[in-house]
Amino acid sequence: MFYGSDNYRYFFNLAWAFYDKPHLQQSVNFLTSHTVGSDPGADYDFWSTGIAYGINFYGFFLELGIGIPWRDNLGNVKDDPVVPCGCLGYLYQFRTDK
Repeated sequence: MFYGSDNYRYFFNLAWAFYDKPHLQQSVNFLTSHTVGSDPGADYDFWSTGIAYGINFYGFFLELGIGIPWRDNLGNVKDDPVVPCGCLGYLYQFRTDK
């Protein structure tokens, strides 16, 4: 995901689909992410690894989970045991059984 030159997030995601039908898919995802950004209270630049639940309905997906920060370049999440991880978007499914 890219929000601008100062806000971006990279994901590496490995998913296991435990429910898979032509128009609905549910999965458990193991992910690693690099987050750089800011909000009114702080700036962020950290890496995290965690687990998430994903649902894909007609190509629209939502992924929510938690991650454990393991590299904090600015020191802003060093006291946080977990950080939220999530994605929202559209992913075209190349399927022959639709």
